[in-house]
Amino acid sequence: MVGFSYELIRLSGRYGREGLFRTLILPGLLLQKLTTREPGDDMLQVAVTALETVREVELAADGTAAGDGAGELAS
Repeated sequence: MVGFSYELIRLSGRYGREGLFRTLILPGLLLQKLTTREPGDDMLQVAVTALETVREVELAADGTAAGDGAGELAS
């Protein structure tokens, strides 16, 4: 199955702009477009808030005081 998928990807790169083959790969291209959009500012804010909350919970579970540098993310 992996070999078939690999060959299909190769063929789509070679013949992806031609009639029938374009029709065959169009659903996959539309799904890819839907799932790879840039996040908006509101989505980024939710992600940052979620990350901060998880870090606080993990620090509390470890008994580490927040702000001592332990577990800091690299900037």
